[in-house]
Amino acid sequence: MKKAKIIVATLIIATFAIGLCACACSSGGGSGATNFGWYEAKVPSGFTDAKESGNVGQKFVNDADKDQIIKAYENTKSSSKPDAAAAKADRISKDPEKYKDKGQIKMGNYTWEAVGYTWNGDKASLMLFADGDDKNIVQLDFFCMDENNENTKTFAESFKYLGETEKK
Repeated sequence: MKKAKIIVATLIIATFAIGLCACACSSGGGSGATNFGWYEAKVPSGFTDAKESGNVGQKFVNDADKDQIIKAYENTKSSSKPDAAAAKADRISKDPEKYKDKGQIKMGNYTWEAVGYTWNGDKASLMLFADGDDKNIVQLDFFCMDENNENTKTFAESFKYLGETEKK
């Protein structure tokens, strides 16, 4: 009977510890990169997962400044090889007054095709494109943050594409 109580107490403590770890990872409070299935990255301190169910991509919002948003997308190209430069050119062509070519930016493991734009009261914002693999383009959006922002650097420099998600 005594052994059973010890086992139950150990399981309760272990469950509690796992719950605390999961909370720290989802809030971006951990020091390492978090695995989000198809990619991993360090979520900047103060950003939380918006958990937008049913939407493509993943969204993180800065709790202190709700205008600062990070979004990560995986765009599949089934018929042709992905081309981040072409994806950037396509975005710019949709509204050349709004979207401006910022060339290429090296951050972390990738040389990103960069697009600058303004959002929510003319605040400088950034869109990055990179080839993830032979079928996918990765897109990162940084609303109200440019390439010099520490939150942008934290996320983009730690970003690592892991592979295509299962499409349903």
